[in-house]
Amino acid sequence: MLAYKYFSLCSLCYKSLVSAHMLTYTLPYELNLLALHQHNPKRYPFLLESVTQSKHSHYSILFAFPQENLVIQHDSDKNFLDVFDNAFMREKQIQTDSNLPFTGGWFVYLSYEIAQHIEPTLNLPKERYGLPVAQAVRIPAAVIVDHQTQQTTTVCEKSFGKYFDQLKTDIKDLRGVTLTSLENIQLSKLTEDPNKKYLDGIKIIREYIKSGDVFQVNY
Repeated sequence: MLAYKYFSLCSLCYKSLVSAHMLTYTLPYELNLLALHQHNPKRYPFLLESVTQSKHSHYSILFAFPQENLVIQHDSDKNFLDVFDNAFMREKQIQTDSNLPFTGGWFVYLSYEIAQHIEPTLNLPKERYGLPVAQAVRIPAAVIVDHQTQQTTTVCEKSFGKYFDQLKTDIKDLRGVTLTSLENIQLSKLTEDPNKKYLDGIKIIREYIKSGDVFQVNY
């Protein structure tokens, strides 16, 4: 690490750290990440939250400032894994010596149908809800809550340092903001497969298990 500096922000103290590849600062409390997402969903689009904590599950991460967005739809003739591999190698960063679970990288969504990009001979049903086969979003910054130490750490790749001050400003502006009630969320659509199709699938699964072809099937 190149330097450690200590500052004060209003009545709250935080530790600011600058390394060769990463900017961070730490607050001595757990920030409400959902409120920060609601404050600016486009700037803070993805939240991974640890509802129950353990030795291996005590972080919540809000990903910030999305950049390149790779999306492969079901009608595309491109192989997502090849596209993503090229982008990943182009943006690859030098490994940062850090105990944090995220120091910059990608947020990736993979559907079950991605299996067909690995094994093209599969004949999988088409996705019916408009979701992509896969998506990868370049993420240079994040806000990380450690529920064991009850601290919040922001991280930002140094090459994207222009976002670092915006992160601190957004957190400062969050004070006094009321979280929108989740009770206002409305279900827009609910669909299910026909009963016969579902029950016929269960029969096939039971035969697979009975014959020893598989031990467990998620259906």
